[in-house]
Amino acid sequence: MAEIALSEEQKGVVRRYVQTWRRWRPGIRAFARLEDDLEKRYEVLVDGIAVDNRPDHPVITADSKDSCFRAAIFGDDDTALPDVTVDELIQVRRYILRGEGTMPVRKWRELKISPASQNLGTREAYAEGSLNGGGPVLHVHTTAGNIEFRREARR
Repeated sequence: MAEIALSEEQKGVVRRYVQTWRRWRPGIRAFARLEDDLEKRYEVLVDGIAVDNRPDHPVITADSKDSCFRAAIFGDDDTALPDVTVDELIQVRRYILRGEGTMPVRKWRELKISPASQNLGTREAYAEGSLNGGGPVLHVHTTAGNIEFRREARR
C-alpha cells in the first residue's frame, strides 16, 4: 500500500467531507479510525475513501461506499444528489473544499405520494416534493396508464 502524505489543508478537506457525509447521508460508516489512517498516511482511508496529494487534483479521488456524494462534491456533478437543491450543493461544496462558513444544515426532502383514492371510475394519486433538487411546479395528467419519471442517462 502506498503512503500518501497529505498537507494540513488537504486533511481538513477530508475531515470536512467525512463530517458532512455523516450529517447529510443515510447509513452508518466506520469513520472512527480516520485520524489514525491520516497519521499512517494510508492511500485508502477508512471505509473506502481514496486520497491523492498531488496539487491541482481532488484530494479525495474515490469513495467506494458513496460515489454519488464524492461526484457531487469533487466532480461538480449537480445531478448526483437528486434530493439536494442547487443552493445547498453550492454551500456544501464551499464548506468542504474551501472551509468557508459552517457546515450547512441538511433539509431532508422526500417525494410524498398520497394513496390513490378508491372512487369508482377514475383513481387519483398526488405526489408532492422536489425532484432533482426542485424547480418550478410541474402538473402531470394521464387519462389511462402510469406516469414514470426517469433520470436522463449520463453522457
